[in-house]
Amino acid sequence: MIVYEIENKAVNKYMNLLLLADPEKQAIEQYINQCQVYLLSDQHQSQTLAIAAVEKLSDTELELKNIAVHPLYRRKGQGTYLMTWLFNKYHNMTMYVGTSDTESTLNFYYRLGFEDYDIRKNFFISQYAHPIYDNGKLLKDMKMLKKDLKNMS
Repeated sequence: MIVYEIENKAVNKYMNLLLLADPEKQAIEQYINQCQVYLLSDQHQSQTLAIAAVEKLSDTELELKNIAVHPLYRRKGQGTYLMTWLFNKYHNMTMYVGTSDTESTLNFYYRLGFEDYDIRKNFFISQYAHPIYDNGKLLKDMKMLKKDLKNMS
């Protein structure tokens, strides 16, 4: 597998993949130009397996704004592979992520070593034009997680 950065002008080609993690294009468009966007592909770069967008907040902090795995490749370690690659690239920083509070999503991040640090009440209700459901659950609050990547390399 190969991870590589793409230019922001190429992001629209992968919008359908980004929309798997963030269902409103307008929301993605608000943050994507401030992000570095990475693709995980097969060895020949013929199939995109996953995508991640991270925004550098400072010299010591960054936020994972979006991560999505192509439906055909889920539960096969692709998301974990991409996250581990990001941890190595951004070692000596603290990574934040805002996510839904559904069990499967939280378990993914907890397995990677993220810890709870805040809750943004009614985020999904106030920031999105339409209700968002994850595994049949109406999303209301955004759970904020963080992971210290310092000394990981």
